[in-house]
Amino acid sequence: TIVLETVITLIVAFYLLVDIDRLRARLLFLIPSSKRDAVGKLGGDVGDVFSNYLRGLLIVCALYGTSTIVLLLALSFHSPPLRNYAVLVGVSAGILYAVPYLGALTIALVTFLVAFAAGGVGFGVIAVGATLILNQIFDNIITPKVVGGGVGLHPVLALFALAVGGEIFGVWGLLLSVPVAASLQVVLFRMFPKLETPTPSDFLIKAGGRAETGKTSSVITGEDSPDA
Repeated sequence: TIVLETVITLIVAFYLLVDIDRLRARLLFLIPSSKRDAVGKLGGDVGDVFSNYLRGLLIVCALYGTSTIVLLLALSFHSPPLRNYAVLVGVSAGILYAVPYLGALTIALVTFLVAFAAGGVGFGVIAVGATLILNQIFDNIITPKVVGGGVGLHPVLALFALAVGGEIFGVWGLLLSVPVAASLQVVLFRMFPKLETPTPSDFLIKAGGRAETGKTSSVITGEDSPDA
């Protein structure tokens, strides 16, 4: 069943890519002429959001895999046999990191088995602990900044979207919550342009805030997002 679904998915994706321009033109044709430009720009912005999300996710996965390799190489000074598996485990970790929860558990399990084979139970526990710390750093700091910032979401909003999406829709919610939230932000910006207007510094200071010298990735302040 999995093989059949994979083949069908590839075939459907191929035909969609072949006819994507015609489908886009058809959809725009069905929209009233007075709204076509606005809808076209909105569709382009949403497409950019998903493209930036995928790009950010690939960057994070590559960074996580590289960090795992470096971590295992550092641990291999205590148990040299671990060095033989560092690259394999690191590449696997980079791929599995894209799968929420299940990926982290699988990475921890694989790391424990490899470290156990290289240095015993105690060394396996140490390796798993280091892996979990690395995973927490990525989950709470790096991933929200890179992925959330890349799609124009404040890191706090990215974490909130992940929490809500995971709670309501499970794994698929975790995978798609950030780009969907960023797409909703784009729609809101189109409907309420004032949301994109930066908060004036004098108003921010009077309200008890701190004037920022640079740009921030914040829907709260309405300022533009930097490149992640």
